[in-house]
Amino acid sequence: PLGSPTALVNGRSVSLPDGIGASIVRRGGVSCTMAPLRFVAEQLGAAAAWDGATSSAWIASAESAAAPEDFALPRSPGRFTIAIDPGHGGSATGASYQGVAEKEINLAVALLLRQRLEALGYRVIMTRQDDRDVGLYERCAIANTAGADIFISVHANAAVNNSAFQGLYTYHYPTSVRGSELARTIQGPACALTGAIDRGIALDNFVVVRETAMPAVLVETGFMSSPQELSRLTDPAYQNCLAWGIAEGAVRYLNTLT
Repeated sequence: PLGSPTALVNGRSVSLPDGIGASIVRRGGVSCTMAPLRFVAEQLGAAAAWDGATSSAWIASAESAAAPEDFALPRSPGRFTIAIDPGHGGSATGASYQGVAEKEINLAVALLLRQRLEALGYRVIMTRQDDRDVGLYERCAIANTAGADIFISVHANAAVNNSAFQGLYTYHYPTSVRGSELARTIQGPACALTGAIDRGIALDNFVVVRETAMPAVLVETGFMSSPQELSRLTDPAYQNCLAWGIAEGAVRYLNTLT
């Protein structure tokens, strides 16, 4: 219904994002009904993303998750090894909301990221490929022993006292110049392809970005404490978008090294 903060999906009442309902707009003297694109796409099992640079929107299904045309093409991908670190695992569940453990989201996104990068010709190593305990220093040792060129740790965030807070951060070690460059090349595409709120680049002394011998970042993909963002983080289509965004940033960075 026009102006309603809810919509009917297969007979079920569902809240619209931010409570903004459908409305009438006039264009060229013609009245049209405008509805939130992201809501429609997500209810159809797809994900909508906004590219601010080109003022355009695109929709990807969980099966295709097609990349935008300006996806950074890799140069000499076979030269490089990328270490992907799905945060937590095993007894270390990470954050937990609505019966969903952070470790599950991290692994799902990381496996999709591996799939994207391997399809582009990169060698990828994983610190874990299933639900098991892996120590923080062990994760670094896996990447260091493999001689990885970059290290990407995938996590999800939580704000215990603010269920409305959302957004994506990318962390690097405070004194790492190369880590800072990698973080910046990942943050932009990851936010653009998901439509996530850009919370910017952050610094921290995380073991996995401190003890790795290569440029390393930790991507906080969103806040599980926000019901709206948790819904997206558990959506395979949205996870595909996250994987594409992080992959594009990694490719852009590695292209500067060729």
